[in-house]
Formats: sequence, C-alpha cells, structure tokens
Amino acid sequence: MKRLLLLLILVALLCPLTAPAEDATCSHARTVPEDFVCELPEGEPADVYYFSDALLIGDSIAGSLDLRDVIPEVKIEYVIGLSPNAALKYSNVEYEGEKMTMAAMCARIQPRKLFVMLGSNGLDQMKSGVILEDYHLLLDQLLDDLPDTDIYLISVTPIRSPATKEKYPTFTHARIRAFNTGLRELAETHGVHFIDCYTPLMMENGSDGLKENFTGDGIHLTERGATLVADTIRTHVAPETVIYEEVVLE
Repeated sequence: MKRLLLLLILVALLCPLTAPAEDATCSHARTVPEDFVCELPEGEPADVYYFSDALLIGDSIAGSLDLRDVIPEVKIEYVIGLSPNAALKYSNVEYEGEKMTMAAMCARIQPRKLFVMLGSNGLDQMKSGVILEDYHLLLDQLLDDLPDTDIYLISVTPIRSPATKEKYPTFTHARIRAFNTGLRELAETHGVHFIDCYTPLMMENGSDGLKENFTGDGIHLTERGATLVADTIRTHVAPETVIYEEVVLE
C-alpha cells in the first residue's frame, strides 16, 4: 500500500494537471512588453516611405479610401461586404493569378505593416461579441502567419443615423461603440495597435446629422471623410524602430 501511494505521488508530480481551456491564453498572442502602447497618441504624419511596405485590407469602407485615392502610398485590398469571418474562410480575392482568402493573401505578401479595417458588415444584425469572436480568429491567423508584421486594427467608422434609420434601423452608434471598445481590448491583449477613426469623424459630425460631409449615404465615406480617416492613420502609427530597405508592394 505504501509503495502504491508513493507511486501515485510520483505520477502526480511528473504529470501536472492541464489548465481548463477557458483559462488558457491565446497561443498566438504576442508577448506584450510593459511599455507597449496599444492606442498611439497623435504625432507627425508618417511620410510616403513609411507606408511603402504597408498593406490595408478591409470592406467597402476601406474601399472608400482606395476609390478616393486619399492615401495612395498604401496598398489597399478590399472586398465589398467582407467580414472577419469571410476574410479568414472564403476565397474572394485574387493574387498572383490565384483565388484565395484575404488572410492567405496577407501571408503571401508578408507586409511589414498591416492595417485591418473590418467589422461593420453584419453589425446591424449580430451582437458585437459574435463578430469580435470571428475577428479574434482572424487575428490569431494573421499573428501566426505574420510574426514580424506591425498590425493595426482600425475602428469601425460612425454612421449618420438619419440617413440609415430606414434601411438599417438597428445599426446604431451604441452598437458601433460597443464593437470598437471590444476591438480595442482585442488589440491590447494581442499586442497589436488600435487606431480610433470613429472619434475624429464624430467630431466632424458634431451632433448626429447636423454635418453630412463625411458620408453621403450615412455609411460610406465621402472624400472629406476618407481624407480624415487617411490623415488619422498617418498620424497614429508607431515610429520606425528598425531601418529597413525600401520595399514596394506590388
């Protein structure tokens, strides 16, 4: 009996209990240094060379930046209606003659800076937590595929609710703010940056509906709105910590 008891104690020491799954941290989350700043303060605008190795992916809101040509120094890839789930699972982009997912394209390009502008699609119907869970899975994959890339998550931009109330009655500022809060938390826990483009546009909006020049249909950005988002991106990026050769993404 004593011999059996000693054997059980030895097994317990050599085989520690596995922590429950819900307590495990994300295996792809980067080690976040103590001085890491998730949401960077406004600084001087980064120049064109800073973005020569940058990629911005997103949905039709990101497409506004491309169509308005307000940040031409950044390579932009977008798909109308794209969600975090679709960016991870559906082959809806073409790169180098192949159809692939947006996440796979990012892995193929290997940008040194990646800006992700997703989350608005489905937010009128689904709870923000559901979309954030999909975003979490997408971010895990990006971190796995792009270990040396600086990643920036861009907030969902505001709506002008008088223009969207009839078609999207449940797409509200409250839903957007809840999503953006969760997105910032997701960025912080994963050691990536967050850029708030909601607040600057709301400041431009003043009281909802009084100023309409940042969006025409209530959701998509006018040239003024797209320019303000581009300027916010330029002034909220981390300074270069390593000197790289200039790499232009094709």
